[in-house]
Amino acid sequence: MNPYQRAIRRVEDNLTKEHNCIPFQFNGDMQFYLPGIERQTYTIVTANSGVGKSQFTDWLVLHNAIEWAYSKRNDEKPPKLKIFYWSLEMAAEVKALQILAHHLFVSAGGYDPSVGFTAPRIGMKTMLSIFESKRINSTQLELLKSYEEYFDWFYEHVEILTSKVSPYGVYKTLYDFYQNPEIGKNVYKTVESQDFDESKGEFVVTEKQVFDYYEFSDEWKDGYVIGILDHKALISQGKHKDKREAMEQLSIHLLTIRNMFGPSLFSVQQQSSSQEAKDNFMRPTLSGLGDNKAVGRDVDYILGLFDPARAKEDFCLGWDMKKINPRFRELSILKSRYGVSNITTGLFYDGTTECFWHLSKDVNQDAWYQIAKSLPIEI
Repeated sequence: MNPYQRAIRRVEDNLTKEHNCIPFQFNGDMQFYLPGIERQTYTIVTANSGVGKSQFTDWLVLHNAIEWAYSKRNDEKPPKLKIFYWSLEMAAEVKALQILAHHLFVSAGGYDPSVGFTAPRIGMKTMLSIFESKRINSTQLELLKSYEEYFDWFYEHVEILTSKVSPYGVYKTLYDFYQNPEIGKNVYKTVESQDFDESKGEFVVTEKQVFDYYEFSDEWKDGYVIGILDHKALISQGKHKDKREAMEQLSIHLLTIRNMFGPSLFSVQQQSSSQEAKDNFMRPTLSGLGDNKAVGRDVDYILGLFDPARAKEDFCLGWDMKKINPRFRELSILKSRYGVSNITTGLFYDGTTECFWHLSKDVNQDAWYQIAKSLPIEI
């Protein structure tokens, strides 16, 4: 089967599929620019330090995918899902507390636009508070312990990897996963080459098999494999000379895996400190990708997150920062290989629960200002 035939088969399959991506929680035009977690894509999320890029990536990818799969777990044929999460900045049990805070809030109903935030907001800082008066009580502890069954299911689908890893280590983890015969197989083709045999004084035609493409099993052909790397600059240099070279090698490995097997890949990458110090570079840019901006050429999407209040802006996208600070974030599509770039929109941010809400153009601003005013900041 040649590439054209495989391409047509993908188009035909897409016509009959129940879903061709795991949908993002955007409204209006933004859902067309960023429809969801698409197969065979590589995305970078970038921002300056302390803006919330890791929590945004958790909300956009990890929580979104898991909540989608969990809602379908009792279907006759639930979708297959596997997430590899390289948490290079945070221990696995600390990451578990963040995930727990999010699930606790969402499973209790999350945000109700008519009444505001009514679900329990118990964040990691409260769970581990050093102040006795701020610690959770026994009833809240029992609530946290009641989710054990959910997390047994969660860790069947998500593998949190926290040990130091090289670019090749990331590649090998994903490559080895796809070699499981229950998931799929590599299809090879035979190619001929002519090599000069000096002993015979003539060219000899030889045949060898090379990788052609990958076929999923029937069980996995509609499934999703997702890789999340948080964050890219913490990758081990391994045998590489410096951080820049290691990051470029990682990008090449991820590109190879994307093209061979078609997973959805996401990495968090900080803007360079030198760019952040310049007033005209407070917003994330392609040229500001820290450590190695050349990796931007390899990806399908680059998403930038920006805190306008931190940059001392009074207004952003029609929103008053004094009324909504510190809850507002500006999301930008800095690069889209298959669509429109330089699109921006607003987000409402709650770090306690790792939740974001899309502030589309038709939302009631006054209602969100009131929520921002009433919502306590976890200390």
